[in-house]
Amino acid sequence: MDNLQLGCGYIKLKYPTDSIGLLWECPVYEWMTGLGRVRVTDYNIYLALGHESIPDNETAKDIIMAALGKGVRITRVDFYVDYEGSFPFDAYYTLRSQNERGQATIVKSPTGKTVYVGKRSSARMLRIYDKRGEILHTKKVDIGYDVTRVELEVKRDAVGVYVDLFLRDKHDAILADIQHRYGLSGFCKHSKPVRLDKVEPGCGDEMAFVTRFHNTIGRAYRAHKGEFLELIGESNDETCNI
Repeated sequence: MDNLQLGCGYIKLKYPTDSIGLLWECPVYEWMTGLGRVRVTDYNIYLALGHESIPDNETAKDIIMAALGKGVRITRVDFYVDYEGSFPFDAYYTLRSQNERGQATIVKSPTGKTVYVGKRSSARMLRIYDKRGEILHTKKVDIGYDVTRVELEVKRDAVGVYVDLFLRDKHDAILADIQHRYGLSGFCKHSKPVRLDKVEPGCGDEMAFVTRFHNTIGRAYRAHKGEFLELIGESNDETCNI
């Protein structure tokens, strides 16, 4: 995983309170609501910030440092790296499932395959998934090349160590930990780092349907031009160039 760039993509914050009635006057509450939509219980204020709220590492560091300065607890932080190329999901899953029984799972979904190593309740859980497939499914945009995302979710007593490394720009130490802890040296040996810019949503579901069945729609138009134009409410067939 040499030369890969570490990013912080998720931060979860928790602030204890026993004064719900005075929340509106609480500076910490005001600060948290300025970052995103909070969730309030009888004893805590929660805030989860994802990629849309954390455009870069400097923003992540500012949020973390401000939270620590205000007595806000960081309960989860996710670090990720992206590299160009596909990933041998089945081979990696087979290896990890042999070494760590019950700790590795593989899931196939509309976005592609994802391998999980670790349990959601544990201090660390690794995810490896097809980022190109996820973008295509959620944004309706094909970026044109395969990208694999390796993502480490850190919680509980492990948060402090990783946050400290991140704030001190010890990204190589976090990357080395991910690589050796999860046996990724051989799988990512020839990885080419990429830095995904923000991907804007593409065409909506309706146009995605048209794109998928473009040839079929074209044949219907050419074979039954009059009925086709009448059906879609188009009277000038010069504007319908399929």
